[in-house]
Amino acid sequence: MRQYESRMEAEAWQKRLQAEVKRRAVMIQDLENVLRKRVREVEKMSTVDVTEVLDKKARLGTKDAALYKTYFDNLDSLYNKLDEVFEKVGVNPTPGGILSCEPTKKKDGDSEYFETIGVGRVPFSFQRTCDAVWELLLVQHRQEGRQVYDGLPDPDNSIALQFCSPLEMENGTVLTLRSYHVARKYVEKDRMVVVWRALSEADSEFPGMSSDETGWAIVHAPTSEVGFLADPMSTFVQACVRMVPMHFQDNDEKGGNIDQFMKLMVKTTLEDNKEIECMMERLLVDDALATDGLEIDEDGNLSSIIF
Repeated sequence: MRQYESRMEAEAWQKRLQAEVKRRAVMIQDLENVLRKRVREVEKMSTVDVTEVLDKKARLGTKDAALYKTYFDNLDSLYNKLDEVFEKVGVNPTPGGILSCEPTKKKDGDSEYFETIGVGRVPFSFQRTCDAVWELLLVQHRQEGRQVYDGLPDPDNSIALQFCSPLEMENGTVLTLRSYHVARKYVEKDRMVVVWRALSEADSEFPGMSSDETGWAIVHAPTSEVGFLADPMSTFVQACVRMVPMHFQDNDEKGGNIDQFMKLMVKTTLEDNKEIECMMERLLVDDALATDGLEIDEDGNLSSIIF
């Protein structure tokens, strides 16, 4: 009888071991796919002159500095609207994760705007998520024409910069979209809040037109959640981004032109959302390598570390 039980226990253990080996093999394959994609991205970046990738500390004209100051002074007001904004956003998870969907066109009286909301959990600790959200607001993937302004108060918790985004129109023409971006974070007891403003314009093709973006995001600490929802290894995030089209010329063609312009703005939003996905992939890879005892060999393949 004891022999039979030992054999059954050994068979059960073998099945669990086989299942674990299979799980690890699938995970390693997934990670290798992600790493190959990252290698391709690095190879693509290596064709760019390093000096073009480094931030330029801008010696800005009065116009740019005034815009940054105006936006920065407005951030406290946006911060005070936080509860009002997220009462409408709610806590129900949005399909596809945080800010992964296409902006929705909405109306407020006669004014139109585009809104993107994201609510959900990410599989990272509170501090790691805070660091990632702030890194995203530094817009490191936008390096063309990048200039960082260093004249804001509280530089550890605020950022102001401008950058260019090349955009291809339906007729194949490539235009340059210039964006001015100001963000600030507010570290509270049980959450981190970030708010930002951004102005984007493409004067060469769309004179007098611009997009005014306002954004809020909250990263909740586990201590702020109801006990049975709290999980130190995942973090609850809410975000809301609104883009308002603006035009300053009376002749219109503007109806059609503003629609074209906002299509391009939506396209840049989707590109930025893709960057969020890439960051999530990078963090998952880093965590998997750190916690599962994996390393990358000389050929760039993943292998297990044997202790």
